[in-house]
Amino acid sequence: MDENTRFYQLASGDSDRDFSQVMLDFGVAIVGPGNEGRIEEAKELYVEKGEWTKLSWLDEICENDIIVLHRGQSFVQAIGEVISKDGSIYHYSNFFADIDGWDLQHYVNVKWKKIELQLEGRPLTRSAITRLRKKEVKDKIKSIWDKAEYIKPKYNIIEPDEKENKVEYNEIEQHLINQGFRINDAINTSQTIERVEKLASWYRTSGLKNISEHEIRTYLVIPFLEALGWPPQKMAIEWNKVDILLFKDVARQAPYILVETKSMWTGSNNARVQALGYLNNKEGLEKVDRFIITDGLHYWLYDKNNPERPKAYMSFIKRQRKNPAYPKSGGILDFFDFFIKNK
Repeated sequence: MDENTRFYQLASGDSDRDFSQVMLDFGVAIVGPGNEGRIEEAKELYVEKGEWTKLSWLDEICENDIIVLHRGQSFVQAIGEVISKDGSIYHYSNFFADIDGWDLQHYVNVKWKKIELQLEGRPLTRSAITRLRKKEVKDKIKSIWDKAEYIKPKYNIIEPDEKENKVEYNEIEQHLINQGFRINDAINTSQTIERVEKLASWYRTSGLKNISEHEIRTYLVIPFLEALGWPPQKMAIEWNKVDILLFKDVARQAPYILVETKSMWTGSNNARVQALGYLNNKEGLEKVDRFIITDGLHYWLYDKNNPERPKAYMSFIKRQRKNPAYPKSGGILDFFDFFIKNK
């Protein structure tokens, strides 16, 4: 590393989402939006939509450039060196098409060094990624570079067969029937998912930004829960400040699972922390060991005793058998299995 080494600062997310673990696990730096395709094929479209400023650095970044991965404006989570792979610096993959509900298909390969560095003041920007030019920050990174050790990626990027990975409605129906659902109930569930998907698609393309959690619960979440077999008698809304609490009995004496809704286009972290706070501190929830976070489009199912990673994740935008970027979490059919077990 010399005076000519170029530095970039990459935000791992914001207060409600953190993509850093995925980047470290796979040895990449990922950015979006990416649904329009590779930058060389869709640059004009990204420019037209005002998204090119987030992606333009991919046109210039080179091997051996340094990326500083940070959270907020002062905490550095990792530092890494850009490397070439398969003869290219820039890569695009739908492997990263759904990271906490965000499309981050653009990536470069990085040899990461995981660190925890608290900088003085707020020397880093809020931008998703930009050149790092502040000499004091670059000097600090240089001073610790040789002391930090490279970490080996945990997983390889293995592209799934998208057709094979997508779960069709008839498979959902048969899966629920095999789990003991009545045939009509299984069909109703898959039809409800289809209706919710169509409404979700409208929300995504409508341009609306101020969609309330109440609206999400009313139009997206509650119809889905009812289709899965929870009638109003077993579904309390805003129970002691909890968004939705599902019960095993109509007397509502045996709470089963907590559902915390959140706004669209926000990450899941704050809602997860809030749900855990309820489970650990509210009287009457001592025996509830599962909770769900949802924005109506995406569902994360957690075990209270292992809340760092979801047991299962499903998206109505992509009905995946398994999200390849979350190798330790189940997909949509696993979600149903965990959700209805002991119901």
